[in-house]
Formats: sequence, structure tokens, C-alpha cells
Amino acid sequence: MKRKKKQPPKMFPLLCWDIAAQGMQKLYTNQEVRMLTTLAARFDWKIDIPQLMQKPHEAIVVTDLQQRIYWASPGFLSMTGYTPTFAKNKRPVFLQGRNTSTATRAAIRQAIAGRQPIRAALMNYRKDGTEYLCEVDIVPISNSKNTVTHFVAFEREVPVPPEATDASFSL
Repeated sequence: MKRKKKQPPKMFPLLCWDIAAQGMQKLYTNQEVRMLTTLAARFDWKIDIPQLMQKPHEAIVVTDLQQRIYWASPGFLSMTGYTPTFAKNKRPVFLQGRNTSTATRAAIRQAIAGRQPIRAALMNYRKDGTEYLCEVDIVPISNSKNTVTHFVAFEREVPVPPEATDASFSL
């Protein structure tokens, strides 16, 4: 009787990476929920975290009223090239540059000054200098006394429409 040679196991790296990526996304989401829950308790926020987490995003950034970054999620690094630790206490303006629309920046400033939500897209720059169109969905967060204390920005890279610039792109 002939013995069959043992065949090495077949590997499917793309399938494995797909599963790993899904696992990492779930891990990031769990970390984001835990941190937002911690911040909500610390600052007495009245927010619906599960509802907020429905917003599409690659990164979450929490700023104070002066727009200084208080916390950024782990996705901030993969989107921008900057670590959340580097970004802490900086204003998001450090991500902007030559092709960032002044009109979009002004609209965001006006919404923040009025403590209003805003969704916009602006050209940002990664640490390596490459441009990316960033959709930001900024939500003012109030405490139990109905006083806005922070802003939460849900950010993601979006494709640049053909023949569009930051200034001509609207959501």
C-alpha cells in the first residue's frame, strides 16, 4: 500500500488579512467607546455614545472649546501619520496647508463659535506631506447643565471628486 505524502497546509493570506482587519476595526471601536464613556463620566456629558458611534469615521478627535485636541483615537495615526500623543494639546490646524480652503475653515470656525454641529470636507496633510480630503462631522457636546464643554469630530478620508478642489467640494 502506497503512503500519501503529507501536503503542507494551504495558506490564504488575503482571507487572513481580511479577518485580521475586521478584528482590528472592532478593537478600535471598543477602545473608542471605552474612552468616550470615560470622558463622558469625567466631564458629565449627556451624550448617546452608541448613536454617535454610528457616524462613519476612521478617527475620532475630541477637542476643548479652544479647539485644542484633548484625545484622538488610534485611527488618527493611520489616517494622518501623527500619533495621538503628538496631536494632544495642538489645534487641528497643524493638519492644514496650502490647499486647505479658507472658506471651509471659516465655516468650521463659525459653527464652532456658535456651538453648532457642522459637516464639511477640507484638504488636510499627512505627516509625510501628502494631501487627503478629510470629511469631518463635528458635534458639540454638552454637560448635564446644557453647557457645551467639548467637540467630538468624526473624521474619515474621502475620495476627491474629479476636477474638484477643497474649495469646490461640498457635502
